[in-house]
Amino acid sequence: MRSQKENKQVEPFNQILEFTIKTINSRLPFRNGGELGTDEETTIGSDFLSRWLVVRHSDPLGLPTRIIVTALSSNMFAESDTTTITMRLAIYHLCKKPSAMERLVKKIDRAEDKSSNPIKYQEASNYLPHLNAAIKEAMRICPGI
Repeated sequence: MRSQKENKQVEPFNQILEFTIKTINSRLPFRNGGELGTDEETTIGSDFLSRWLVVRHSDPLGLPTRIIVTALSSNMFAESDTTTITMRLAIYHLCKKPSAMERLVKKIDRAEDKSSNPIKYQEASNYLPHLNAAIKEAMRICPGI
């Protein structure tokens, strides 16, 4: 029987795995037996899933679905760490400069009317140049990788 500590460690992985499977399934349904089917139409794109599907399409027996799901889930873990480091650093430096934080918060509040919820990357790039500047400065000071 697992201890509570072990269950807490497994829980985030299950959530990421569940998110990964739902995301894959929204683009490409799983076939009987849990395998992904691929064809030329499903491999078009520049994201990680599309790239894995190109590899699978070239040799369907050489790359099982579970490997694709595992690789994509691993990316989610890796990206969340570096994103967290960058965001913490940006917030830390903004907290050290309350006037900069106040200006940014006002700009974010004004941009809410122009953007979706949650805000998309392209919208943030268009409406929130100060936010982009704060994030880029945090990455310049201390890259998360």
